[in-house]
Amino acid sequence: GYHLASILRNPCLIAGDQGLIDTYMAITVKILQADGGKMAQQLAQETLEENIGRFSEKKGIEENVTARLIDVKKEIYRFPAVAVDCLALSSHIIPTTVWKTIEEMENQQVISPNNAHHLMVLTSISAELRLRTYIANG
Repeated sequence: GYHLASILRNPCLIAGDQGLIDTYMAITVKILQADGGKMAQQLAQETLEENIGRFSEKKGIEENVTARLIDVKKEIYRFPAVAVDCLALSSHIIPTTVWKTIEEMENQQVISPNNAHHLMVLTSISAELRLRTYIANG
């Protein structure tokens, strides 16, 4: 699943004072960027170490995706979000939403416009698959 640190890094204002969110985010960014971004680098490294096995496991040559049920959220939807998150943190960019993060990485020339487009398409397709799965399964 997601870590508390990742969830707390992305607050959502439903009602109340936008200034409080702005102050909170300023403090969060300051902490992640302190000491040359050491905390952000550590968070990216831990996330990669935790997820690398999940995304690189071999399920058996004879078994393909159609031969088994898959957890769309864990096996398809989460991969692009985790990859974008880790790339951003490793590039000294504080991730927000996946789409805004991709845009910021493109603006800071961490990725090319073409790669930004590919990441947007990948993320959009994975989000659509997740939504369609939720709709189909109630």
